[in-house]
Amino acid sequence: MRAFFTTLIAIVCLVLLIFGNLHWQKKIEVTGSGQQTTFSEEELEAFVSVDPVLDFTSNWSELEKEYFQTALSEKRPYHILIAGSEQLGEGESSWPTLFQKEMLDTYGENIISIESRTYPETTAEFVEAGKQTDLITSQADLIIWEPFILSDNAVVPMKATLANITTVMNEVKEANPNTIFILQPPNPLYQPKLYKTQVAELKAFAEEHQIPYLDHWTSWPDPMSEQIRDYLDEDNQPNEEGHQVWANYLLGRFISQ
Repeated sequence: MRAFFTTLIAIVCLVLLIFGNLHWQKKIEVTGSGQQTTFSEEELEAFVSVDPVLDFTSNWSELEKEYFQTALSEKRPYHILIAGSEQLGEGESSWPTLFQKEMLDTYGENIISIESRTYPETTAEFVEAGKQTDLITSQADLIIWEPFILSDNAVVPMKATLANITTVMNEVKEANPNTIFILQPPNPLYQPKLYKTQVAELKAFAEEHQIPYLDHWTSWPDPMSEQIRDYLDEDNQPNEEGHQVWANYLLGRFISQ
């Protein structure tokens, strides 16, 4: 019996200590720029309940943050799908692999999952083959899509390319309304002509329709200069240096320091 009362008294003291601490914190006044701020108990509770990984998402769009927090509340990984042409590359030195490794190291495998899928088709072939079902079945929260602009170059008119992009996104979002798309171009080439115009049109399309756009070309050397050759292989795909530039741009967007 004595042990019971001893335990009971300890519990009561602990509860009083916790409530006393909360009351004291509520009274804390933070001085800055000559102003004092008193935190309410509700504000303190909201502050301490914020998951620390949210600090890394300050560069995300508000909708991305909202759906990310939904995944956190549901205690499931936020699923990111990287989709695009074979310009994305494969293997340990490819930017999707570099991006995935750093993201998982930062957020944790229980917070984020990432997969990458590449396709050899043009946008027209992709739609005709119904490959958009691949994007649907991935059940991704976020799709980072490089929509085959280089594959379409001089093959599919840009007007048709943009129509195909719209078709794919509409069908995916019809099946998965909460999937968010982010568009990005493939890698730059040396002295591009029509291709440069097509990439500019993709960016304008994204801005017009308020689709997030990853303008990673800003991190590469000027495509009109010889220096860009140092970042491409003989097949005009990114080499190791090119993949690192591409990865660094995306990591700067998705991991705020």
